[in-house]
Amino acid sequence: MFLPIMEVAPLTLAIFLTFFSIGFTTLPVNRYGTVNGTVQLTAKLKSDCVLNYTTKSTELYCIKATVVENGKPTEMYKDKVKISGQVITLHEADYNHRGVYEMKCGKVVEEVMKLEMFVPMIVNAVEGGDGVYTFYEDTNGLTDIQVQLHKLLVNGSLEKLGQIPNTAGNVGTGFQGRAFLTDDGRRGRFSFTITNINHADQGIYLIKVTQAAITIHKSSFQVVTEQNTGVHHRSFICSIVLGIILILIILGGIVLTVYPRIQDAPLSIPEQSNPDVRYKQVHDQHDTSIKNEPQGGENSSSVEPIDPSYILMPHIQEFTSSTAGEPDQGRI
Repeated sequence: MFLPIMEVAPLTLAIFLTFFSIGFTTLPVNRYGTVNGTVQLTAKLKSDCVLNYTTKSTELYCIKATVVENGKPTEMYKDKVKISGQVITLHEADYNHRGVYEMKCGKVVEEVMKLEMFVPMIVNAVEGGDGVYTFYEDTNGLTDIQVQLHKLLVNGSLEKLGQIPNTAGNVGTGFQGRAFLTDDGRRGRFSFTITNINHADQGIYLIKVTQAAITIHKSSFQVVTEQNTGVHHRSFICSIVLGIILILIILGGIVLTVYPRIQDAPLSIPEQSNPDVRYKQVHDQHDTSIKNEPQGGENSSSVEPIDPSYILMPHIQEFTSSTAGEPDQGRI
């Protein structure tokens, strides 16, 4: 009825060792990257750790390589791998870099990373407009279909933004009601739309379609936003027009302030062109010459009287020159 102790002991020991090995097994951490992009492999590098790479395309084909050793990239990866402190990043990654990366310090496996690579489809959108990503998956006849939306972070992990049932729904998490998913299960056509796109929506997104917790579709897209040049162009033109109007207002104010002063200013005649002043100057000179003239004697000379034409001659000449060449008007 009871098993002998010698038969139960090996079975108990085997079960114990199995659970013990599972408890100390390091589970892989998923990392995601894009082709020609930058991927962070780990942030736990130590000086005595070794980072090994393994990929298995088939059961018969396997590639193994050492990526980092003694705190430095190996010769094969010196142009691709950069180390900054404890962070190891893979630059300009390609599709062949997918696989498993194991960091081992001494005999202890510190971390295991499973890297997946994908090529996102570019979705160009104008800020304030809509961005639409369309993908295809035949879900006809399938039940319990769910669509998950993730955003790729800098460290290579995914941030879950929302999960939608197979009916058309709204992605509320991360987009505040600005993202919608529509699907036509009979045709296998899904459309993911982000409305009122802004600069913060830029990035790489991953879509997973699952059926009963099994992934049946996985694709990615990259949102690239552009500024609305039409709005900025109109704003630029309005700024120029307002600037011109402001300049005209300032010039008009200057003219209205200065012109009345010029109009009210008295017209002054220079002393040299005034006949009265000219006559007084000549008369004073004549009186002075008479006083200085010696009286009587043979050498005495008479002083000539003042000729009025001498005083008025400059004004007559000025008038003659200003009226020269003008037709005679009103002459009979």
